[in-house]
Amino acid sequence: MKSCLKENEELTSNIENEESTQNLIRKTLQNLSDVLSKSLGPYGSTSILQSSSPVDNSQAVITKDGYTIVNKVHYTNMSSNIILDFIKKISKNLVSEVGDGSTSAIIIANTIYKFINNIQNSYNISSKDLIDILEIIFNILQGYVKKISRPITEDNLNIIEDIANISLNNDIAGGKLIYELYQKIGLDGFITLKLSNTDSDYYSIQKGMKLDRGFIDSMFATSQDKEKAVFKKPKVFVTNDVLTEQDFDLLMDLSKIALESNIPLIIVSKGFDEEVRNFFLINKSRAKEKFNILPIAIALRNNLDYEKLDDLIVYLGGKLFDKRNSNQGVYESEKDFEELKTMLGSCEEFNCTATETKFISGLGKKADVIKRIDKITQKLIKYEKHTEENNDTKIYDCKKRIANLQCSVAVLYIGGATLTEKFTRKYLFEDAVLACKSAIEYGYITGGNLEIPRIIDQNFQDIVDLLLEKDYILPSINKKDKNEFYTNILLNIQIAFSESFKKVLDNKKINSEESDVADIISKCIKENLIYNLKTDKYETIEDTTIINSANTDIAITKATFSIVSLLATSNQLILNI
Repeated sequence: MKSCLKENEELTSNIENEESTQNLIRKTLQNLSDVLSKSLGPYGSTSILQSSSPVDNSQAVITKDGYTIVNKVHYTNMSSNIILDFIKKISKNLVSEVGDGSTSAIIIANTIYKFINNIQNSYNISSKDLIDILEIIFNILQGYVKKISRPITEDNLNIIEDIANISLNNDIAGGKLIYELYQKIGLDGFITLKLSNTDSDYYSIQKGMKLDRGFIDSMFATSQDKEKAVFKKPKVFVTNDVLTEQDFDLLMDLSKIALESNIPLIIVSKGFDEEVRNFFLINKSRAKEKFNILPIAIALRNNLDYEKLDDLIVYLGGKLFDKRNSNQGVYESEKDFEELKTMLGSCEEFNCTATETKFISGLGKKADVIKRIDKITQKLIKYEKHTEENNDTKIYDCKKRIANLQCSVAVLYIGGATLTEKFTRKYLFEDAVLACKSAIEYGYITGGNLEIPRIIDQNFQDIVDLLLEKDYILPSINKKDKNEFYTNILLNIQIAFSESFKKVLDNKKINSEESDVADIISKCIKENLIYNLKTDKYETIEDTTIINSANTDIAITKATFSIVSLLATSNQLILNI
């Protein structure tokens, strides 16, 4: 049989080859870096974004938030959009964790990508080895950041104001407001944001309780951006084991209760098997808003987790559906339906994201909540008396549970002269609140964008030696070449992170001469100083107010290496799969 392809005819396909793919990655990263770099730092400029609202697309949003900007970017070239989508996903994870840093991560990743392919080819390093090396470097740098971080306590709570000021681009009044809120709600409190009905900022404080888990799929989000779900006075069903296909009678009755009452229903359980998970997803996909049930899977690993679950039930005023108890674990629909209704707890407001759930103003009896706190307090007193038994962890857990039951929720209303200004300011305040929350959880550091370059400079040979100890990496390369390779990698990572701060200085327009910017960066790194852009003066680590969450530097480094690892090790694109 003759071939349909002529001898000199080239094959056409949906494959972008290695050279074309790497060229696309370079151009896409460079373009994103250029687009975002002008917004970086307190003197960065804003971008005007047309609203995607189908009702009024003439309503613009003005912002300098990197993630908001990059999330609105799209290319006419499909291949570039594939690369862009990967970067958006990594940026989303970064922002949801620490509130900021996507611009820095993309600028740093762009600089690293420029040299990583060349150095990989020069030393004949495989993609797998490159990913492993970047992972090891990340873990080393993360260890150094954690080592120098300092905790936020009630004694140094004023640090919150400095962190908020940085995120708010030196909005002093906004920073004071967030600090004032934390003074009132405590370190275990949390803040939600809404638009004000006036041009002023104000707040209200309620009681609330939170879980460090969120909805199982963004399909259950109620907001337009699919980031969160918010309900008023939902019912809450709580069980202490995994819901399986054997529980379909129970699920059908819960669905019936939610449908007939037209009240949102939250289902909290240890987890859901595949059949139950599909039940939720399929019904939500088909019925949309009519299927007003939201499932949350929580971690139940030990006795403490089960006690926390009981805390939640008391707070909500419901009863536990005890699947671990054989007397109750089997649900009989006709017999148990009316009792099921009485087991549901409730709260005034429910707020949920992919990672966190908040029950605001639980409707449990106040006397029951007080009784529960007293019971935990008795345990706390017992543990504190027996200090010789090393009960530090148990003491901490008791205090945390009491704080959660007493927890306050601040609703911060963001004002502005126009709706556009309100939305613009709300983006900034969201970043600031996440940054403060991250600092409370992980501690804080000073550094002003240069902490990673400073760590590398001060510990350069130690880091190289730690890498050389990993004999299983690059086994075919001799020690001298390994040393040279690791030296090049670290130097270029240091340069890349410094590039982010260079953009901050460029936006301030420090000086038209490049050497002046380079001198500032070098002096900060070598002499352990911070350059305050507002005063144009150097400050010491002890005296500066330029402070951020330790986890911000960690998260930016992680996101940067994720982008580089993903893109630098890709050798082709296959479209329309």
